[in-house]
Amino acid sequence: MVSLLKAQSDVSGMVQDRTSRKSIDFVDVFNLSNKAQTLTNAKGEFKIKASVNDLLVF
Repeated sequence: MVSLLKAQSDVSGMVQDRTSRKSIDFVDVFNLSNKAQTLTNAKGEFKIKASVNDLLVF
């Protein structure tokens, strides 16, 4: 049996309003693949563990 491990890294980003481009604070960010969860800070920034092809939802 072969086991492949997905390397996880810290992924960071910013959540912004599509129209105004202003950052949005305290948005829930969720990784559907590994169930990691975090909130954006007061500047709309976040950091979460993720691998290539993981899906993040806001």
